[in-house]
Amino acid sequence: MIADEGYRQFHRGAATRLSELYANDEVRPARLSGVLAWHWALALEWTEAINAALDEAEAWIAQQNVHDARFWCERALEHLERLPEDTRPQYAIRTYTLAWTVLDFGGQHDDALYYAQLLLALAHTTPLPAVEGGALLALGRTHRALRDLDAAEQALRSALDVARRSSNVLLEADALFHLGKTQQLQGRHIEAIQNYKAAQDHGIVLDDRLTIAKIITSLGDVYRILGAGQQATLHYERALEIEEHLPGTLGIAIVQEKLALSYLELGEHERALRCQAESLLLREQIKDEVGIARAYTVLGIIHSARGDHQTAIGAYHRGLDSENLLQNEAGQVMLHNRLGDSFRALGDYGQASNHYSSSLQLAQKLNDQMGIALTSERLGDLANEWNDRHAAQQHWQAALMIRHTLGHYDEQKSLRERLRQLGDYI
Repeated sequence: MIADEGYRQFHRGAATRLSELYANDEVRPARLSGVLAWHWALALEWTEAINAALDEAEAWIAQQNVHDARFWCERALEHLERLPEDTRPQYAIRTYTLAWTVLDFGGQHDDALYYAQLLLALAHTTPLPAVEGGALLALGRTHRALRDLDAAEQALRSALDVARRSSNVLLEADALFHLGKTQQLQGRHIEAIQNYKAAQDHGIVLDDRLTIAKIITSLGDVYRILGAGQQATLHYERALEIEEHLPGTLGIAIVQEKLALSYLELGEHERALRCQAESLLLREQIKDEVGIARAYTVLGIIHSARGDHQTAIGAYHRGLDSENLLQNEAGQVMLHNRLGDSFRALGDYGQASNHYSSSLQLAQKLNDQMGIALTSERLGDLANEWNDRHAAQQHWQAALMIRHTLGHYDEQKSLRERLRQLGDYI
């Protein structure tokens, strides 16, 4: 870094003039914040450089551009290290929050966990409940993404306690919503619905249409899981009506995908394909890399349901390539399972076994109990088709133990029936 005072004065002056020039403009030139961050950094004015870099990161986040948002967050983090330790915390909260947001959006949940933990540590040094609540919310969401559902629930309940103690209705709505999503993954669907509806009531009070749309979508998810396809579809259609009148297209893409899955379960394969094609197109337009990976996965699921397993395999491979680039191991677990299912349907048991084994290794690495259970069930089914009764028994019993721990009664019943048919279950 060139530290000559004349050089620094030039860049300080350039940043000051640009700031003054557009101070009162409602619409500023694109990338102005990035230019300002560059000038302030060359002037060694670190606090101004941090704020400008974070402004630029927020602009890219609004466009769902994770790559450029991450670049500017990294610049802000570098500048933060230049500050004296006594002034660092007041800038660290915003910097760490944006870093977590970018990493969470990009599916980099291991890295996101680090910043959620830093935020919580910072929160303990400030008297502001909103900071503590926000840090706990981020921590809970990240634990959920990493499939540590018990830790997620604990953090989200703590966030809910903070929200209620401080009468923070917005934080309470968010905590209820994400607690519902966690309970949904735990198979506790009635509790999830109760928390979603409580969050929806808060959203109505706040007149927060984005929150309301998200909650209606999540209610649709629960109804779909419970097999109430028509009820799920009605919720998704209501959510889509709201999303179409909100800024941006990401919400529309998400709901179109939900509709695709709902139509799939109702047996309306062509409508499902149309909705999913629309979702993929919207995600590609906004360069939503995480969403693109998921969109190809859902396309594969629809093609599989239509019996077109070769096309499904192609879609799953596109999704797996994206998840590998994103280093999203949770997504890789699911896609290896899907690929295994398709190869098994084609009678290629060798490829099926390879993909199921890859899925199990990744799920064990992540301590993803749900992933381990799902993959163990599939490996048991495959072994049974090979007439390897001993291996089938081992895999199904491993899955049964996890399902028992998680309280998944329907899945336990199904596994016990399979084991009884082997004649070896006691």
